[in-house]
Amino acid sequence: MKTYLIPLALALATIAPASATETLNPGNLRFEGTVEGGTCNLIAEDLERAISLPPVKIDDFAGVESAGHKPFELSARCDSDITSVTFTFHGTPASSDGARFANTGDVSGLALWLYSQLGGVRQTIRADGNDNTRTLTPSGGQAVLPLGAAYWKSGVVSEGKLESLATVDVTYN
Repeated sequence: MKTYLIPLALALATIAPASATETLNPGNLRFEGTVEGGTCNLIAEDLERAISLPPVKIDDFAGVESAGHKPFELSARCDSDITSVTFTFHGTPASSDGARFANTGDVSGLALWLYSQLGGVRQTIRADGNDNTRTLTPSGGQAVLPLGAAYWKSGVVSEGKLESLATVDVTYN
């Protein structure tokens, strides 16, 4: 009887370690990810914004090209890795002056003058696609473009309402 127990004990001792170290079918772990650059977007208030020019009188255009100036700003919030923001303006040019935006209201003799005020200097943003971009370096997570708009005399001014539309695209690096 002792002769049978010893081989059985040796067989069990040999099987147990072999099954504990046995390699099963290997599994693979695959990892994927994406690294994206930052973004920059107009602030919500500037997405669909109405700019109201102050009321003016016909006499306000005697001897001047523009009246009713209205300063305002466009702002874009940017991630910290954004180094430049470009605002590009588009619109329908006035028939008599490609630099001004067309009036679709019922007043005659007026167009819209849109201009930037970088460094306090008025620079026309042209409706005809020439000189219609302004590029800024964001500061504190924002790019703020100082702008202004005014009535621009393009002929004999009559009573009525000026209406005009400018579209702005924001690109960034």
